[in-house]
Amino acid sequence: MKRLLMLFMCAVSISFAEEHQSAATKRQNGINSQNELYTRFRYKPIKGLGYEPGINRRDPSSIIKVDGKYYVWYTRNQSTTSKWLDADIWYATSPDGINWKEQGPAVKRGPEGAYDDYSVFTCNILVAEGKYYLCYQAETKTHDPATKTGCGINVVGMAKADSPDGPWTYAHEGLLLTPEIDDSNAWDHLFVANPRIEYFNGKWFIYYKGKGLASTKTLNGVATSDNLLGPYTKYSGNPLMGGHSANLVKYKNGLIYMNYHKHAFYWTEDGFTFTLIKRFGKGTGMAEELNWSSFWQPNNPLHGGDPPRPYAAELWGVSSRWAYPSEGYRKAVVNAG
Repeated sequence: MKRLLMLFMCAVSISFAEEHQSAATKRQNGINSQNELYTRFRYKPIKGLGYEPGINRRDPSSIIKVDGKYYVWYTRNQSTTSKWLDADIWYATSPDGINWKEQGPAVKRGPEGAYDDYSVFTCNILVAEGKYYLCYQAETKTHDPATKTGCGINVVGMAKADSPDGPWTYAHEGLLLTPEIDDSNAWDHLFVANPRIEYFNGKWFIYYKGKGLASTKTLNGVATSDNLLGPYTKYSGNPLMGGHSANLVKYKNGLIYMNYHKHAFYWTEDGFTFTLIKRFGKGTGMAEELNWSSFWQPNNPLHGGDPPRPYAAELWGVSSRWAYPSEGYRKAVVNAG
């Protein structure tokens, strides 16, 4: 059965919550209901970005707010063979987070021979230094790292604009991250992907996934820089953990690392050392399909939020979900707790 991706609204509470499970079950699943980061999730469909035959929309960016309007960017293509290749980055706007209007492409594939001439996808948005930045994953047409200096199959680049509505141009001529194509033993020898950037403890952190020849699964790592546009230095302690896609939420004096495909949340106060704080998915009473989700963080200035706010106790965002043409899209998914 053919499956297409669409965007759903996801309301998330990061605060105290109750969940109807026994204490033994919670201990078995690594759950501490006294932890202030104990969370519950609720879903409801949004309007304007629902199921549309032949269209794939996925991997939403963080949400920002500019002049009273919410913005989100995402991967979009028209393909029955791939959900992310031959793709461009599109964007949509909303007055309230529920009713969205697709505005069109923001960052399109680059010209022939560019590092992003085959696909641009899996982006994230930043508001910094008076400009807007889209950090994204890119792929070349040749799939041959030997033909393009510094480029592997997947790399990380960045575009910039003076307005969230564009126009967007390359932020610089180089790349933010590349795979270690000359080191066949490197954990990120084959590609780097899924970038997420945060300004934390006086430095810029890029969290990303990679894959090497020795592993059948993707792993997560981090690189840091004193400047947004780099150069970035990969952490010597990489990889940090396993997992496919992840997101970041700034909370008080640390970061919550939402590692969706590990079905777990992690906590860090230094950006490098992570502690498991929460599991979710089947058997935990939390949403099993919390994948490809991003959020509006009203306390984060990189999202156009209010810096004086120490943290946000409740977050909402968008999440791409599988849609089955025979069913239309799923009207609502509610946490089993």
